Formats: sequence, C-alpha cells, structure tokens
Amino acid sequence: MTSPIDSVERVLDALRDVDAGAVALGSDDEVLGLLVAVEEAGRLIDALRVSTAVEVEKRSDRALGEDGLAARHGFRSGGLLVEQLTGVSASTARMRIRVGQLTQDRVSVTGGALPPLFPQVGAALAAGALCVDAADAITRELQKASPRADVAQLVAAEEHLVGQATGVDAGVPLPADLVAGQARLWRDALDPDGIEPRADEAFEARGLWVSRTSRNGRHTVGGALTDDVAAQWFAIMDAMSSAKSGPKFLPEPGASGCLCPQCTDGTGPDGAHPCRTAPTCAPGDDADDADVRDTRSWEQRGHDGDGERVRPAGRPPARQCAR
Repeated sequence: MTSPIDSVERVLDALRDVDAGAVALGSDDEVLGLLVAVEEAGRLIDALRVSTAVEVEKRSDRALGEDGLAARHGFRSGGLLVEQLTGVSASTARMRIRVGQLTQDRVSVTGGALPPLFPQVGAALAAGALCVDAADAITRELQKASPRADVAQLVAAEEHLVGQATGVDAGVPLPADLVAGQARLWRDALDPDGIEPRADEAFEARGLWVSRTSRNGRHTVGGALTDDVAAQWFAIMDAMSSAKSGPKFLPEPGASGCLCPQCTDGTGPDGAHPCRTAPTCAPGDDADDADVRDTRSWEQRGHDGDGERVRPAGRPPARQCAR
C-alpha cells in the first residue's frame, strides 16, 4: 500500500514540471481551464492540510503532558507546532484545526468513537468539492446555533449550504463570502433566541480608532462596526467610490466663507449674495469634467470621500448660500 506522503511527493514532482511562465502563452480557454484545475487541486491539498493539522492537534492533547507531540518538540500546543512547520499564520493554523475538529470523527471523554458534527461538510471537503473557506464559514455559524437548534433542521441547513457552496443546487459554486452570508441567515433562523444576545455582544464590542501618531505619513485605522453602521458605511463608500462619479475640483472659499464660485467677495451690488439667484451652488460643469479620468483606487476614493465628510467638522461654520 502506497503511503500518503509518497502519493503527495509524486504530485509535487508533477507540479514542479509545470512551467508557470507558460501560462501567459495560453489561449483564454486554456487559462480559464487551468484556473479551474488548479483550484480543484488546491481544494484537495486544503483537505489534506486540515487532516494533518487536526491530527497534530490530537497528538498534542494537553492530557498527554510531556508525551504530547507538540510538547516533545518544545511547543505548548499543536497549533503552534503547525505554525512553525508550515509557516502559516496563527489564524490559518487555528482555522484548519477548527474545521478538522468539526468535520472529522471524534472521541468521547470515555474514549468511545463519535461521528463528526458536520459530516456533509467533511465529505465535500475531502472530495475536493468544497473550499476550506466555505467549510469554515458553514461549520462556524451552524455550530453557534447547534446547542438550541432542531437536529433535523440543522442537517437540512448543512445540506443546503454545502449544495450552494459546491454548485450542486445551481450548477455554479457560490463564492465563499456569499456562503458565509447564507450561513449567518441559517444560524439566525435556527436559533432566533440567540439573535438578541449576539446583537448585544456586537454592540458592546463596537469601536473605532485612529492612531494619533503617523508612520510614513499614514495613520492606522481599526475597530469593529455593528451591522447597521457597516451597512451605512458601505452604502456611502460605494456611492463615493463609484467609477461614474468623477473627481470634482472645488474652488477656494471667498471672503465670506461661501464655496460658490460667484461669491468671491461675499456680497453683490445690493449687499446680498450673488448666488441667491443662481440655479445651483454646486461649482463645475459635468461636461468640463468628462475628459478627466479618475485614477484613484476604490480605497483611495473612500479615503478622500471620508476626508471631505469630516473636514467641515474641523473648521468654523461657513455662511450658507441662500437659494
């Protein structure tokens, strides 16, 4: 019987023969075909990554003391050993172990064998039909609902989500981000009593901060937004960052503080603002801006838009234009 490591080594030898530089010489169909094939290979590799990571964790159980696998190599946990040997981040190592623990056979406290919590996810992952990101999203969200959810409904939710993520239902796999969104909806439907505590927890954990010191001319931003605030923020960002909204060049305010191009001296002949009779206080002509190409990225547009929103709060109130 061929050992798993021998089989993997043969695959590695075959992959080393693939000339990555030759990809650019292929036709469109060849590039897309290779993309799909490589992703399928990656999913199979991810399944092995999950299996080996969780096996290292099992053999590093704290109950084994100094005889544990990680302890014998000088590490406190199996996750740390996985990080060291693979070079992945701590979050990636934990995610692989978490997915493995939820999708593979378990052992009870008495040593008896237990079935996996999410066998359908485990089967699809092992077959290379499900990416590890989707597997993590499904198991993570359904696990939150499992203590209070009806077992039959939980199984139905797992089946539906796996079908969406693998393309069994629609013929096309659903991206992992959308699978995660569906998994959260299933979580709330299966465990309605948990919605309010989760909302309270999210509200208490909300926050936003900006570093007061800059590094290379940039300030770091971080924090956590609640769902409603995040939705508003994304709506504003999408509007400000739309490719259809070209750059606008605003004039410097006049003596009156008014931004209208007609109010350069603050008043007209009758002592009133000239723009009172103007149809609009918005400067610029869309036709003039049509030839100006906005080369900013989505993130840069968002940054500049947020800057325009917060700048008025930091300066004295300007005189308003009466229309």
